[in-house]
Amino acid sequence: MAYITPPEQRETFRVFRQRVHTILYSIALANKNARDIRVVQVQPDNPWSTVWQNLHAVWTSEDVKAVWYTVVHDIIPTNDRLAKIRPCA
Repeated sequence: MAYITPPEQRETFRVFRQRVHTILYSIALANKNARDIRVVQVQPDNPWSTVWQNLHAVWTSEDVKAVWYTVVHDIIPTNDRLAKIRPCA
C-alpha cells in the first residue's frame, strides 16, 4: 500500500476500492513488457516480418495453419524438446 494514500474522510469504500484498482492496474501495465515470440528470440537473424507477411497473405486450410502454428511456436515434440520438458519425470 506504499503507492496508495489512505482513504479520505468523505471517500466511500467503493470509491476507495476503485482508486486502489486503478492504481494497481496502472502499475501492472507499466511493468508489462512486450515479449517477442520464442522463435523470434531464438532465431533473431531471420526476416520475421517477411515471414509473417507471407503467412498472412496466402489463404490456407485450417490443417496447414495448425501445422504452421506448431512450427512457428516451436511446440513440435522433438527429442530435444521432450528432454527439456521431461514429460514422464
